[in-house]
Amino acid sequence: MALLINGGTASACEDFALRFKDGNRGLVLGEPSFGSTGQPYFVRFPEFGMSFRVSTKREYFADGRQFEGVGVTPDVSIPLTRNELRQGTHIQLELAAEMLSTVELQHDNSTHFFISR
Repeated sequence: MALLINGGTASACEDFALRFKDGNRGLVLGEPSFGSTGQPYFVRFPEFGMSFRVSTKREYFADGRQFEGVGVTPDVSIPLTRNELRQGTHIQLELAAEMLSTVELQHDNSTHFFISR
């Protein structure tokens, strides 16, 4: 099993991706996620025509590092280029599918997965 993430992966999706990766449930592929823990609220100042988004929750990695602004780093980086976006191709999805079809994930009875070729 694999999970494909990118910079658009944020908030609750990142909660899932982080637990998926830390729990060794499979491969995380793609680009680093957004780095937002969600729970924002907006403070509006209509008299000035402004508003601010304020996050009310701080999340940390298991090792104590701050999560906000960092996000989840994939196990395998699959960058997406502007040309691929312009052409409408989804190279990340294609490479992820190819990788899963050629890579065998094996379980070592301790909930850890490793790649064998």
